[in-house]
Amino acid sequence: MFDAAHDLPYSILVDEKRLRQVLLNLLGNAVKFTDQGTVRLGVRRLEADAEHARLRFEVLDTGVGIHPKDAEGIFEPFEQVGDSHRRAGGTGLGLAISRQLVRLMGSDIHLESRPAPAACSGSKLVLPVAGAAGVVALPAQKAISGYVGPRRLILIADDVPGNRSMLTDLLRPLDFDTREASDGVAGARCHERAPRRPWC
Repeated sequence: MFDAAHDLPYSILVDEKRLRQVLLNLLGNAVKFTDQGTVRLGVRRLEADAEHARLRFEVLDTGVGIHPKDAEGIFEPFEQVGDSHRRAGGTGLGLAISRQLVRLMGSDIHLESRPAPAACSGSKLVLPVAGAAGVVALPAQKAISGYVGPRRLILIADDVPGNRSMLTDLLRPLDFDTREASDGVAGARCHERAPRRPWC
């Protein structure tokens, strides 16, 4: 769920790639710890003048939450909390990197949580406002619906089932033939048994 305030500035100057990386990391963690309920990304304007806007980005979820004593530790490198099955596939670096990126933008990430639904992680950023005259409108991109040529076979190897499923769901509608493997050995076996078809 996305909730954007009605009074957000038309455009801002920000490192789009890094901001997206931070938000996707926060959302990914929220989804991982939410078995049912909702995950919401909210953006609201705290204050602004003609040149700068102070925006608050919030990720809220109705997941299991964490104990307050662990709230600060999750931003430490290689630190992970929660059940072992929820930590599978993670390195414990995502939140640490996200905090460093946000600090380079002149802000910080804070977590409010308790060991019950819900949790909230957010950041307040002061960002330059870009005037409409300085904004370049990008042409609308057409949705990719397929490709030209013989049907291609793609091997998806990942030890996290959810990651494999996500890629499979993205590629099959484009008419790719997919195979899944949980590790390198299984991947080699899939390759040996695969039909004679061009690999990507």
